[in-house]
Amino acid sequence: MARHRLLLLSLAAGSGHVRAAEAIAAAARQECPEAVIKHIEISRYLDLGLGTGFISSFHLLARYLPFAWKMFYQTTNYRPAHEIFSLLTAPLKPLAARRLYQAITRFGPDHIICTNGIAAQALARPPERFFSPVPFSVVVTDYSFHQYWSAPGASFYFVPTAELRLAVIRETKIASDRVMVSGIPVHPRFYEQREPAALYRSCEIPPGRPMLLVLSGGQGLIDTQRIVSALFSISRPLTVIAVAGQNRGLYRELCRLAAPPHITFGVLGWTDRLDDYLRLAAAVISKPGGLTMAECEVLGRPLIAVSPIPGQEEGNARFLAATGGGAAANSVPEIIERVKDCLDRPQTKPAPETKNTPAARCILRTILSSL
Repeated sequence: MARHRLLLLSLAAGSGHVRAAEAIAAAARQECPEAVIKHIEISRYLDLGLGTGFISSFHLLARYLPFAWKMFYQTTNYRPAHEIFSLLTAPLKPLAARRLYQAITRFGPDHIICTNGIAAQALARPPERFFSPVPFSVVVTDYSFHQYWSAPGASFYFVPTAELRLAVIRETKIASDRVMVSGIPVHPRFYEQREPAALYRSCEIPPGRPMLLVLSGGQGLIDTQRIVSALFSISRPLTVIAVAGQNRGLYRELCRLAAPPHITFGVLGWTDRLDDYLRLAAAVISKPGGLTMAECEVLGRPLIAVSPIPGQEEGNARFLAATGGGAAANSVPEIIERVKDCLDRPQTKPAPETKNTPAARCILRTILSSL
């Protein structure tokens, strides 16, 4: 078999885009170990504020001016507005993305897989004076479409649902056989079988009582302390695990919380064992990011969606409620109500049909067969 070179491009505007790329890279090393795989998080390769500047602006707007972000999101989702914006910004590509184009050229990929819309936009109609076009595909990591994902010239689009496939075909005018329902790619370890008793021991979680998992997202966009404190008011014996990620300040604040005697409380920073904690959770409380939803879906864990970012995550939350994978909660009392529902009626959602062919493998097989 030819030694193919695959490049993955992501942007850390949220951890989901990066995790999707890492999932595909990990699957590629299993599926085609002879291939050369490289993953670039592109923020440090973009200038004119399109890299770290965009990420900082996004986080600030999402946290302090969510209505402004929603207005921007809705305006740029209007196709004529998006096309005008693309025309106006096209002359800036040589300046903004020159270092990215140089990095791509040095690697010499046979195909590029984009898990973020800005990465895809950089490859759509690139300035040929600075960059020789390379075949690329787009992996959509949300459950609703936005013009942000529209990238003329893409070889394939990979989407999570049949409904989104129709939206992509309608909005991008791409041939229908180029849009695949793959699901959202999650890391191969989420498909591994684990023994629950061994997980309880290794995660140091007492068996025989429900465990609630609170994911902060690490960006301070949900009030993790208030949610955890409210969970302490539940009268039945529980284990509550809060994940602060790389937010050290939040980690220290959570460690200062005192749980009542009937509740076992633990705080985690960044962990590469999130899949193990998800497996043990009776319910997961988190923002409805596309990757988190996909991970919960693969493991059959109910997700209680809180504090969705206006725009993309609101669409994700609507999809979650419509498909029965969990429920949205718009206040702390509502979170407690949803948690009690999960505890009173414990169940796991059946695994999706795509579990038999994990999304990352579906994506890789389609792309490799085209080379």
